[in-house]
Amino acid sequence: MASKDDNFNLKWRAYIEFRAILKIQPVQIFSELQEILCVDCPSRSTVERWTTRFRSGDADVTDLPRSGRPVSATTSENIALIESMVMEDKCITVNQLKQSMEISSGAIHTILTTELGYRSICGKWVPHKLSENQRGRASKFDKKYRKYRPKTGTRGMKILIDNASSHTAKLSKNFLDVEGLELLPHPPYSLDLAPCDFGYFPSLKYTFKAKILTHYKHSERACTST
Repeated sequence: MASKDDNFNLKWRAYIEFRAILKIQPVQIFSELQEILCVDCPSRSTVERWTTRFRSGDADVTDLPRSGRPVSATTSENIALIESMVMEDKCITVNQLKQSMEISSGAIHTILTTELGYRSICGKWVPHKLSENQRGRASKFDKKYRKYRPKTGTRGMKILIDNASSHTAKLSKNFLDVEGLELLPHPPYSLDLAPCDFGYFPSLKYTFKAKILTHYKHSERACTST
């Protein structure tokens, strides 16, 4: 049975085959694949190699057999190595991992999201699920908070949230009612109450686009100079 990565590779190879039949140049095919696949796009040299292969009359989109080649790049060794690299640098990109590991972007993305459970948030890889340590910290905070409010706990607290679907869902509202948490009315798209991510963050992220900051002082200097 073909793996998910194999099926993905067959699709973009078939695309290259049809474009090669139309005598489209490899550089244009590569540009089109970049627009379609983004970080999962094969390298330019790979696109050129497959274009040459199809133009020579070979219509087979599967890989040629190679001695010693692993069936899948999703091995325990690769998973452990990628995890250690992400732990060392949470802002490392898929392309940087691809260059270091010499495996496809699709395989790296699968390892990051499926095997390791990471998600890319604001250019930083973060765990999608809470670890045992993180759950322990949350429980410790809850106990510490109740120590300062022994009579009321979380009762009587007022929370200001926006109108995101996760906040206005029936399940969320029921939970807040059960816990005795009062919600303050939030005017939609209020200029007075809107958090920073509605205005400041987009401009800040645009300034940092395509930049790699290796030290927190570099980030601090870049923030204060914008």
